[in-house]
Amino acid sequence: MFGKIKQTLTGLSQRPNLMAALRNLGWLAFDRVFRLGVSFVVTLWLARYLAPELFGVYNYAIAFTALFSVVATFGLQSVVVQYLVDKPDQQASTLASAFLIQFVGGLFAFVLAVVVALILTSGDSAVLMAVVLLSSINLFKFSDTVRYYFESRVQSKRIVIIENLVFMLIVLLRIAMILLELTLIYFVALLVLEAVLTTLAFFWLFGIRKLKALKFDKSNFLSVLNVAWLLALSVGAAMLYMRVDQIMLASLLNQEAVGIYSAAVRISEIWYVFPAVIVGSVFPRIIRELRIDAARANRQLDVLFTTFSIVSILVGLLVGGYSTEIILFLFGEEYRASASVLSIHVWSSVFVFSGILGGRWLVAMDMQKVLLLSTLIGVVSNIVMNYLMIPVYGVEGAAWSTLVAQFISAILVNCVHPVSRQLFWMQVSALSLLSVRNLVRWWRLNSR
Repeated sequence: MFGKIKQTLTGLSQRPNLMAALRNLGWLAFDRVFRLGVSFVVTLWLARYLAPELFGVYNYAIAFTALFSVVATFGLQSVVVQYLVDKPDQQASTLASAFLIQFVGGLFAFVLAVVVALILTSGDSAVLMAVVLLSSINLFKFSDTVRYYFESRVQSKRIVIIENLVFMLIVLLRIAMILLELTLIYFVALLVLEAVLTTLAFFWLFGIRKLKALKFDKSNFLSVLNVAWLLALSVGAAMLYMRVDQIMLASLLNQEAVGIYSAAVRISEIWYVFPAVIVGSVFPRIIRELRIDAARANRQLDVLFTTFSIVSILVGLLVGGYSTEIILFLFGEEYRASASVLSIHVWSSVFVFSGILGGRWLVAMDMQKVLLLSTLIGVVSNIVMNYLMIPVYGVEGAAWSTLVAQFISAILVNCVHPVSRQLFWMQVSALSLLSVRNLVRWWRLNSR
């Protein structure tokens, strides 16, 4: 056994590209797990401190801001990373284009969010103030371009270190605020401070010399914009059907219902970080493989889809089966109603895991239109079902709406187009666990 392990490690050490991807994955995984773990514990404390109603206002403001953040980010992550990988000679102009698009998008997102908030909050000054203040985060989204640069170079270590320094400062301040029993608006302002400090840290890390080397190229700008706008609509639609539940719960029920629902979602969505980290780290390598050997790349995708399916099903069984115990232990008796929501919503991870990987595949195959179609259908389905089910079934209705919408968007729509149908069958094979034998075969080949 130990001989096989040693042989496997020796084989990995002789594959520098794979080792670089694994190191990058390790740093990304550490970053997400560490931040998620610490943030989750502090958020539990904050939820108990604020109680469901104020915790609902806090999460409503976050959901509202997230909806408009799509305008600021403009779906550029996949596009910029792919351009930097495929066209390294255009690095300076690609980064300049990304900075400009996200800066203008951030300004527009902030103004739009304020206008919509004035219409929807109906004179509730506390909710309006929280939404407007938190929406200013979108003004700093242009700094994410620095993240794309290091991701394309499989060098996430620097980003991880600098982000975690800022993160720990914010965590300490949040704990101090809870102990001092400060009001809600201070916790909202703290999120804005985190965005400001992260932006300053990113530009310090990127360096003045690289900034001066950037150059605007009209043809590159238009090329990035042409590819990104469809993806931006897709990401926007995806964000809408992930966050519209909280917006509609506030409108159709109340802010306390948002707090109850948000407590369950916090636990359910905590698992989404794992496929996001893995896909973000290994997909640049798969993109290169698709250009050289599509069959080999598809085998690698099949292994990932199957792994994601197994993990997400286990998560659904474990968390769904013990939802009441989990909610009472973490959030307390005030959030007991969140247990039934959690037992439903956690199964969305089965489709989300598959959809994260499937979405990147569609971008790599220049199938942005299919991705847009799937997310638009998903968001329409979610809004319609929320409108029908929330008044009847309350917060549980919102959970069922999200579950069905995720299945439609992430899986079902892919069977429409002849090219995306290949993705659909990979997803179905993985979700039905028929492709487990491929995973076993891959493991045996790579462990020799």
